[in-house]
Amino acid sequence: MSNPAVLSLASLEAVGDVGYRFEIEDNIGEAVHIHYKEIRLDLTVQEFYEIAGRMEKVIDQIVDVEGFFCRDFDPVHLVGVSGLLADLEKITYDEVFLEDLLVDTYDEKGREVLRPLAESRVLKALHGMTVENDNRKQVNYYDADLLRRQTNSERLQYNLKQVKDHGYPAGRQLITLFDTKNRIYDGQHRAACLYFLYGNIKVKVRRLWFRNFVHLQEQDKNSVTEYSSLNNHICIQGIGKMREVTVDLSALCKNQSEWKAVLKRG
Repeated sequence: MSNPAVLSLASLEAVGDVGYRFEIEDNIGEAVHIHYKEIRLDLTVQEFYEIAGRMEKVIDQIVDVEGFFCRDFDPVHLVGVSGLLADLEKITYDEVFLEDLLVDTYDEKGREVLRPLAESRVLKALHGMTVENDNRKQVNYYDADLLRRQTNSERLQYNLKQVKDHGYPAGRQLITLFDTKNRIYDGQHRAACLYFLYGNIKVKVRRLWFRNFVHLQEQDKNSVTEYSSLNNHICIQGIGKMREVTVDLSALCKNQSEWKAVLKRG
């Protein structure tokens, strides 16, 4: 039987300058393919699950912190914090009122800021104001029935149904915060759904504590911004050890002499 479709389950393509190919594909009706550079591994679905399960056990052993288990975390969020896991010191649990939680959003100038959950793009979408949530760039899961990734709207409705049908928490996938701050690093959809359904209730959260962790606001406060001319459209931004290269689309409409590189040093 030939495969009717190929779905990319994970890829480093979006990273840009990795320099090699790494991609996991679901060849429906055939096998799961793992592409690494010039190598392709052909696995049955069962073999893929077995490898994933073994890798999960290895990660649990490497992250030698009491109470840490991969299965307790949303897989996408776990990938997002993977670079911090070597500095994970402890995990604690707490109860917080929903209105005391903060979410990442953008101000009128497009800068990333923190706002109370009540101003969340997700909560706005639940009340019918969907533009901000629909336009948000995010990683969504595949819909097994539609054979494609969920849209932002579909993901929200899925989470709402999960909270209605299974309550909170479902399993041990808790809303996740870092140290004493109440910024949500994982679980904004669940928090917004809970607030939409039940108001300002108190919910259980997980707090991760890392060595030398610097919050977004403190990074900005301690950073120094430098400007220099560039002969291309590239804007370089970075804080501390982090460096990020972005494309300055607005420069396309300006005179070349106005193009700038922006470098933030922590």
